[in-house]
Amino acid sequence: MSIGFLQKRPYLKHLIALALLILLAFSIHLPYRDLPLAIDSSIFAAVAMHLNHGKVLYQDAWDHKPPMVFFLNAAALALEGENHQSIRDLQTTFALLILLAFYSLLTLLFGSVLVSFLGTLLYLLLFYHPVLYGGGNFTEEYGAFFVLVGVWGIVLWSVRDNRRNPLWLLISGGGFGAAILTKEPFLLSSVPWFFYILCVSPNGWKRSLKNIGAFVCGGLLVALVPLAYLIWNHALGDWFDVIVYGFRYADRFASDPLSEKMVEGVFRVSELIFSHSLLASALFLFGVASLSRRSFLRRCHYLPLFALYWVILDFFAASISGLFFLHYYLQMVSPILFVG
Repeated sequence: MSIGFLQKRPYLKHLIALALLILLAFSIHLPYRDLPLAIDSSIFAAVAMHLNHGKVLYQDAWDHKPPMVFFLNAAALALEGENHQSIRDLQTTFALLILLAFYSLLTLLFGSVLVSFLGTLLYLLLFYHPVLYGGGNFTEEYGAFFVLVGVWGIVLWSVRDNRRNPLWLLISGGGFGAAILTKEPFLLSSVPWFFYILCVSPNGWKRSLKNIGAFVCGGLLVALVPLAYLIWNHALGDWFDVIVYGFRYADRFASDPLSEKMVEGVFRVSELIFSHSLLASALFLFGVASLSRRSFLRRCHYLPLFALYWVILDFFAASISGLFFLHYYLQMVSPILFVG
């Protein structure tokens, strides 16, 4: 295949790049296919199996996570059978969705096949590093995809649509809403983009409120699905009990000083992300340094500045509990590489 042939058909370059990335995603997940699920991930699958047999979430089958991870596991088990390979296929599916979302995001921002390919390659190698990933089927794994959908909607609205069509903000809000229904700390991931919409919306405060309304409505529309399920099964109060339990669970570790948690969190990020990729470290530092240039910020629609706020809030979300489970820091891969 000649270079000229590819230049006349730019979409072929994207297809080749995506094919290579998809091959990598499959190869990453292949070793996990026959491995049993770990403790937390097996609990999610077990609860999901009971849901498929008519049990009610938070009444007959209980765990203190939001409903999305159980619904996803239940769908996988219903489609492919009640075995751990079905869950592994769900993980592989989300790996493909994540790479498509991140590749699309980079293509929107840079329009370069090479940048999109290399950036997504780095994302896959970092996100699915065995130490950080830990075998998967964790809430952070699925929430990361939904957050990328949320950011994708913001970028499309700001960069490509010149902040005109609130439909992209509806999609963005839906992505963040699904992420929050997967794990509550993803709420903090949405906060910088809420204020981004507020700050950059054109034509005054009325337009800002309209755009914010579209963003919030997107999240609420997604929430209607689990709410309808819980109301239909008279389990809404049980979900509220789970939320209260979550606060009490977190309160058990609140006695540790916040400064100690943050310092330990810095060590965790250095150990789990930056030490595994010097390139990610260099890109992140370069991205942070670029924020000092006003012309750069204007050219990039101020997205990098709010992406840095995203990093800070996701770091806080991953570290505030004081538990420091390794997979908590999967939440930080997206914002760190986005800044880079």
